[in-house]
Amino acid sequence: MKRILHLLFVPLTFSTMATAQNQGDWSAVPYASNSFMYGDSDFNHPTKALSPGAGFQLQYTAYSNLQVYGDLTYGSANGGNSSFYFETQFLQGSLGLQYDVLGAISKDWKLQGNLDLSLGWSYLQAVGFDAATNDLIAKVPAEGAFSSAPVLGIGGNFSYPLSNQVDIMAGYRMYMMYDHDWVDARKGGEHDDYIGQAFIGLRFALNGHTPMAEVTQEDYDDLVAAKRKAEQDRDEAQEELETSRRRYDAQIEDLYNVLSIMNNNIDSLNDKITVLRTNPNASNEAGVSEYTVNNPAGTTSANAADAMWRIVIGSFPTAEGAREFADRKPVQGGDYKVVFIEDLKTYRVVYNSYGSLAAAKADLTTVRHVIGEAWIIKF
Repeated sequence: MKRILHLLFVPLTFSTMATAQNQGDWSAVPYASNSFMYGDSDFNHPTKALSPGAGFQLQYTAYSNLQVYGDLTYGSANGGNSSFYFETQFLQGSLGLQYDVLGAISKDWKLQGNLDLSLGWSYLQAVGFDAATNDLIAKVPAEGAFSSAPVLGIGGNFSYPLSNQVDIMAGYRMYMMYDHDWVDARKGGEHDDYIGQAFIGLRFALNGHTPMAEVTQEDYDDLVAAKRKAEQDRDEAQEELETSRRRYDAQIEDLYNVLSIMNNNIDSLNDKITVLRTNPNASNEAGVSEYTVNNPAGTTSANAADAMWRIVIGSFPTAEGAREFADRKPVQGGDYKVVFIEDLKTYRVVYNSYGSLAAAKADLTTVRHVIGEAWIIKF
C-alpha cells in the first residue's frame, strides 16, 4: 500500500466579528459524514461512491481556545479496483483535543479554525465482491465478526455561529489504523490502512448563556478593580444613608420632644409668669425701675409690698423664648423666673432677687462676666 496522508483545507469566508466559547462551557455536536478509503487498491484516490455515516461529539472548553472532546462515529468506506470492490462498516470511539488557531491569532473573527488530534479504537467489518460478477468473495474477518485496531486521528474544522447558542461546523479528519491491513477486505502491501472522513454538523451550547467577548488579562483586572471600587462606593453610600437616616430620625424625635415641652410650657405660662405694671408713685433710685406685681388675673399679689431688687439677664418678645432661656440657666446660682412687663409687652428673665441694691450690684459684676447686658430693676 502506498502511504498517503491527505489534509483537506476547506476554503471558507472570514468574518470580522468576534465569538468565543468560554472556559467551562459544554457543547454537543451531532454530525453527518462521508468516508473515503485508502488501502491496497490500485486507485490512489478516494472512490466516488457515496459512503455515508453519522456521529456525535461532546465538547468541553478546558481553557480559552482549547476544547477536549469525546467522539462516537458510525460510518462506511467503499473502494476497489478493476478486479474487485469492497464495502467496509466501522464503529469508532475516540478522545481528542481541538485548538482554535484563528481565535488564538485574533479575537475579532466569528469564524473558528480548529486543529484536531485524537486517539481511539475502531471496530470494523469489510466485505469483498468480484467486480465482474458482483459475487461475494469474503467477509473479513468472518461472518458476524469485527476486527479492531487503535486509531490516530488528525484533521481540522471550521465553525461559524448561526446564533448565540448554535454553530455550524464542517471539517475533515484522517484516521490511521495501526497494524491493520483488512480495512479494504484484502491483505497485502503495507500493514496500515487509512480512512478519511469529511463531516458537517451543528454545535449546540449546553450552558444556556450568551457567549461573551474575551478580553486581555490586563483589561480583565481593570474591570474587576472597577467593579470592586463600585461595590465599595455603593456600600459606603448605603452606610452614609443609614447614618443620615438615623441622625435625622433622632433629630425629628428631639424636635417632637421639644415641641411637647413647649406645648406644656405654653399651657402653664399663665401660672409661671409674673405680670408687672409701673408704679407711678415709686421713685427712680439710681436709674432702677420700680414696678408693682400683679398676677395674671390683674389683681395685686400678696407680695407686692415686699418689693426686691432683681438682676435681669434677658428680654424676649415671647414667653416661649424667655422660658427656654431661663431653663438653660446660663449663669450658675440663680433662682430663675420669667416676668411679663405689661407696659412694654415684653418678657424678661430674672437671674436672682435681693433685699438691697448693694447686694444686687455685688452679684451684677459676676453675672456680667457671662451676660454683659444684665441690669437691675426693683419690684
